[in-house]
Amino acid sequence: MVLEVITLTLVMVAYVLFTIYSYEKIKNRAIYVAYPSTLLYLALVVVSARRGEVAFPVLVGLAVVMVYLLSVKLTRGLASLLLTPLLLYLALILALRG
Repeated sequence: MVLEVITLTLVMVAYVLFTIYSYEKIKNRAIYVAYPSTLLYLALVVVSARRGEVAFPVLVGLAVVMVYLLSVKLTRGLASLLLTPLLLYLALILALRG
């Protein structure tokens, strides 16, 4: 479990640093957020399914969509690119910890 958390943390740090560094160069921001968010959500569903949890991925999915839509409406900036994957990252860490 520790190895998964360390690997996931390193990947998220790389994502955040790359996003901050290349923010001005990103043309289609919705697709840029969709790829890591989809992968993190699928990992969350798999981890939760292994433990027999059904409600947790559904609630996290609804919260993530709400946060993304609000952040796009309110900030339209770097926060809208980082909030959704970071929220999914935290949910996946919680699911891995049990």
